[in-house]
Amino acid sequence: MLDQEIEFKFKRLNNGAEATMLNKKGRLTSTALILNKETIEINKIVKAIRRFDRLLQLKDGCVIGFVVRGKALVPLMENINRMSSLYWAVEEQNKLDQQGRGGEFRIEPCTYCGSAIQLTKFAHSEETYCGYCETVVKRDQEATPGESDDQ
Repeated sequence: MLDQEIEFKFKRLNNGAEATMLNKKGRLTSTALILNKETIEINKIVKAIRRFDRLLQLKDGCVIGFVVRGKALVPLMENINRMSSLYWAVEEQNKLDQQGRGGEFRIEPCTYCGSAIQLTKFAHSEETYCGYCETVVKRDQEATPGESDDQ
């Protein structure tokens, strides 16, 4: 799902401030986010949130914050969300299959960020809300490239 690995430089955050003076190397692969020597499997990440140059990862009830320098920030966040949302959608589908309710499973890609939106628990509607890019779109509406990048 990830065409090529994304390499980036980052600094960890501690109480909202940069924890170190020196940048460290990070890398996103198709299965993990590697922050220096720490590896976080994609299936452990619930959501990536961007605020200015800060990226926050929601992981197993914990928040991991870091600053990403350069042009890697947006592609990094979008790819993390695409991959982790698909993982969680597959988990939901497997759960429903085990309960004999697999036919109820509904999913749709977000037209803005490409994340997998799980629709199973929601009534059918002309509009879809993506919790990853926090956008509401009509199902037949085309996205405008870069429109959701203004955070």
